[in-house]
Amino acid sequence: NVQGDKKQTTVNVQGDKKEPSVNVQGEDRTSTPIIDREISTYTGLRIDDECGLYIADSSIPGAGWGMYAGIDYHSGDNVSSGDVVIPIVELSWHNNMEDFFFLWDDYIWNAAVFDGMEDEALGGIKHVMGASPGFGAAINCYMGLNNVEDSETVYDTVGLHRSRDPGIGAFTGFHDRTSAALTYIAAGSELFTSYGPQWFTSREKVLGKLPMVEHYEHADDIIEAHGRITDKHKWSSGLAESLFNMAKSMAPDLVSKVLPTTADDLKRAMINGTAELLRPNFVKSPEWLRQYGKCADNIRSGVSTIPQAGRGAFATRLIRNGSLVSPVPLIHIPDKQVFHMYDVIEMEDGAIARNTSSVLTRQLMLNYCFAHKDSSLLLSPYGVVTSLINHNHKNPNTEIRWSKQHHSDWFDKPVFALLEKKHAGLMMDFVALRDIEEGEEILIDYGKDWEDAWNKHVREWEPQPGDENYVSSYELNADPFGILRTEAEQSKNPYPDNIYIWCYTLFSVMHGFREDVTMEVVSACRVLERFDNLGPEPLYMAQFELVEDDWESQMTLIHLRDLMFPVPRSAFFFADRPYTRDQHLTNAFRHPMMIPDHMFPEKWKNTPGGW
Repeated sequence: NVQGDKKQTTVNVQGDKKEPSVNVQGEDRTSTPIIDREISTYTGLRIDDECGLYIADSSIPGAGWGMYAGIDYHSGDNVSSGDVVIPIVELSWHNNMEDFFFLWDDYIWNAAVFDGMEDEALGGIKHVMGASPGFGAAINCYMGLNNVEDSETVYDTVGLHRSRDPGIGAFTGFHDRTSAALTYIAAGSELFTSYGPQWFTSREKVLGKLPMVEHYEHADDIIEAHGRITDKHKWSSGLAESLFNMAKSMAPDLVSKVLPTTADDLKRAMINGTAELLRPNFVKSPEWLRQYGKCADNIRSGVSTIPQAGRGAFATRLIRNGSLVSPVPLIHIPDKQVFHMYDVIEMEDGAIARNTSSVLTRQLMLNYCFAHKDSSLLLSPYGVVTSLINHNHKNPNTEIRWSKQHHSDWFDKPVFALLEKKHAGLMMDFVALRDIEEGEEILIDYGKDWEDAWNKHVREWEPQPGDENYVSSYELNADPFGILRTEAEQSKNPYPDNIYIWCYTLFSVMHGFREDVTMEVVSACRVLERFDNLGPEPLYMAQFELVEDDWESQMTLIHLRDLMFPVPRSAFFFADRPYTRDQHLTNAFRHPMMIPDHMFPEKWKNTPGGW
């Protein structure tokens, strides 16, 4: 179970060394979100200066860094502060569907994990991913030992609106992704969350077939049954061993793979389970964490004190001058052009292609990366809450420094050589420039180039035509009982141009129109009639639409389909049309954070000329 290695790499997975030589396009991470979870009031064994969360080498060979509990957590306790999630939209299309290097592929999550993010794919966008550049990227997965689950996100833009605010579209509205303990977690334990089985099955050419949760559970059932029968019949050790070996030989391959091979291992598995037997060192001592780990809970998320900045990071305790604010592992992106988002051009045969001479904007992820003016390299941080650290050119209280615990030998390699590094290996530290009080916002200097670019953006920024009418689908969906306007009412009082209405097709099954859909299947629809007197709440008649809404051709084709009636308000929801959300605004600010020249390796300076 590895987190950072995917293509043409050597990894050590659960004791089996794999040496693949193929490229694999893997599935994004998925999880089961927390729904209406009551978080325990238990706060763990924390004392004033005790760290509750560490980054250190993972107990999984080949997996790079991992997250560890610094204190005891009980089931339901929050383990991490709320972090942001950054949408990455149609990256493959904008890169001409080529097999390009993008290490984030091993860290991103399926957009369906985040409330509403996947809605953008309803009307023509082919692929939306969610980069969770904090706990969600740093935590590993070990099926059978998963002890943490992640929450859904919340969406808002802290009151900024595209009609008046130059900061809109420059930060993600998806935030407050927290992680909670699924069970009691002892201090020193490595933290694991589920990536979903597809993350592993889509990488079988690299990782081989790996045991999933059900295989460990099956193995534990065999061991429990073996112990019960052996005790009941008082069998000798030799007969008991023969019986167990017979059961093991009859078990499915992946179950047999995790079953113990010795009598001593069998005894340990009876106590701790097979998953812990195969990963016996996932619990570290407090002394080990303090020596080899870095504290990762010195900061929390909140609304920034800086106008137009969105959210920020704030100190959770007094941080002394010169001490660590937070560690920040880095994902290297050798070619900054991977984030270009192009206009379209119509070919002679009528096909739509990207217009590489016209860059409309760049992926929002660019704003969360470090860069240097003379290099094509981007370094994308994924420390806990560190993506929320904002800028102050004159009075920063924190600075970035290279960590002493990373592959500093990479400094001597040219940028193109980093294409061969299929795992994260670089790390920076955020270090306090003075004493930082608890509750104070953490601020670094993004560099003069960034400062000049932002000031120029603010001076020249103007809203685009129609921006004053924009309302996001999140605002409209905030009232699940709000009255829907019919087609006739919309002719006089239309919804904003970016909005259309969708229906859950399950309701057509309930009324006998269809048989082959589930609640997850949705369809664009029209609200034909509203009936206010048929029950305690209004009921509606709607008609499904087959919408071909292609931003590339800027045309929408609508084919009318089945009717459904009567259906409640819960059968409908609002969605944004493709490429209409704030992150896609062509007048939104885009610029990476700049690494000081004295820190940047000379070998990496491959594109003189600046941004």
